[in-house]
Amino acid sequence: MSGELGRLLKQVHSESGREAIAAATGQDAGLAAAGRGGMWTGVEAIDAALRQTDGTQTVVELAGAAGSGKTQTLYRICAAHALAGADGERGHVLFVDVDGRMDVRQLAQTMRATARDDAEAAEALRRVHVFAPATTGALIATLAKLGAYVGARQVRVTAVVVDGLGSNHWIDQREAAHVRLRIRRATAWFRQQQQLVDTLVAAGRALRCVVVAANTLLLAPSHSADRPERLFAAAGREYRDHMIPRWRDAVLCSFTLESEPCSVHSQQLTRVWFRPFGAPQDRHHGVAFIGRQGLQDTTAT
Repeated sequence: MSGELGRLLKQVHSESGREAIAAATGQDAGLAAAGRGGMWTGVEAIDAALRQTDGTQTVVELAGAAGSGKTQTLYRICAAHALAGADGERGHVLFVDVDGRMDVRQLAQTMRATARDDAEAAEALRRVHVFAPATTGALIATLAKLGAYVGARQVRVTAVVVDGLGSNHWIDQREAAHVRLRIRRATAWFRQQQQLVDTLVAAGRALRCVVVAANTLLLAPSHSADRPERLFAAAGREYRDHMIPRWRDAVLCSFTLESEPCSVHSQQLTRVWFRPFGAPQDRHHGVAFIGRQGLQDTTAT
């Protein structure tokens, strides 16, 4: 495993968009935000909002369409916790890859962009524990066992990230269809979603750390009778999520992510906007950039 990590790190280019990002924002994009209290992610656009919360909940939602920067943001959170914790002590991160799209090369690039050298980046990669549940049932079981997993290894976990929350939505709906047709209620699917939400919240509380869940949005129906209660506006379009109402009460704060290509000092980057759920669509509270070595943080704008 260590040989594989070393091989991947050697493929990581030393050049990145860091200089261009710093020029565009007036700061070193690799610096972690200072003065965090309680929960933190290492992404200032998110931490600025977390500092305004009471911390009674532990779940942060990143909602966006495909390609909006959710996974890159999760990689940045992994790097922030595995390389330099808020208290100066490096932590371990539990990465739950639901949709099976985790790219270790991209994660390695993000680590290398912040680490002092390849050895430090490789050590940080070993602090990221990856789980790949293939079904929603397996996801619930994985979340329920995280506490026992951490206890058996005696490691200090400072963050749990979940990528692809709800990526099995249509599969779950199809599997529960025969029950719904028979009893004319969505009981089986709904109860599974209740268990998923409760288990995710319980995992964060048991581990006493922040849980960041990336939620892929779906296009909202145009017919008014079918319009859901929770709508997300992004890039001039309306989206809905797949979560049950209980999810809204479990989330500490929710961000809608949008991305657009941009060029800064001849560097081709992707600008990612972070907007708290419910805020006006023309008002963005935070921004970051994605370059060759992953997402680089900037001061909230």
